Amino acid sequence: MALNPLYGEPKGEGRSDMSITFWAPGAGDDLPEMNMANRNAMDFLEWCGLPKTYGGSVNVVVLKAKLALLIAAGVGDEGLPSQRVGNVIDCGREPGYMVEKAKLLFEIADAAHVKQGDKTVISWG
Repeated sequence: MALNPLYGEPKGEGRSDMSITFWAPGAGDDLPEMNMANRNAMDFLEWCGLPKTYGGSVNVVVLKAKLALLIAAGVGDEGLPSQRVGNVIDCGREPGYMVEKAKLLFEIADAAHVKQGDKTVISWG
């Protein structure tokens, strides 16, 4: 099994090594989606206290509560420096990136919640 040289994570294995999208299934095409590079998405999921998986779902009420607390606190979002290992380059992440993504996902979750109610889920994959 090949490993990503920067993070030691498996490559391939039937998933994309490029990005993860967050969306509200069944909410219609009028709601936006949020896309993140795998590394940022995994860090974001961990920061949110959600399972670090390449696909999953969470109830919208639970997610909005978590995101609201994280946005208000704004902690744990110091960014990452860029790095290079061989010919693999990670451009890093600016401080505040996680909070900005949390705000965007909160907007998506809130719109889906209004449209579909308390049983709505936000999925990623």
